[in-house]
Amino acid sequence: MAKCRKVTKEERIEIVKYCMEHNLDYSGTCKVFDVTYSNVFNWVRKYREKGEEGLSDRRGRRKKDEELDELGLLKKQLREKERELERAHLEIRLLKKVEEIERRGYAEQADSRMNISQSRKSRKKTKR
Repeated sequence: MAKCRKVTKEERIEIVKYCMEHNLDYSGTCKVFDVTYSNVFNWVRKYREKGEEGLSDRRGRRKKDEELDELGLLKKQLREKERELERAHLEIRLLKKVEEIERRGYAEQADSRMNISQSRKSRKKTKR
């Protein structure tokens, strides 16, 4: 498998124009610019379909709300509501855990106070 170098959008445009000027000579173009045949072929196809905007690298980017259809927009809103609900559940669980820890702390303090008072009483009894 041939190694491919990173190519900017401007370079892609230059490569596509060169290829189209040379009667769609994909193999010649890939040798001149040191890119793969499939990349040149795909870039020319995208350029014909969408123009220069088709050559931009959109991987990892989300669609804007204006670009989504009604179904996609509803799905996005549903995911947001599910995330909000999950956050609320996590917050409730966290608050319950904090209360439990606080109760344990108070119980331990009360136990230690009782132990101290009992030990004082037992010392008084042994001194007599």
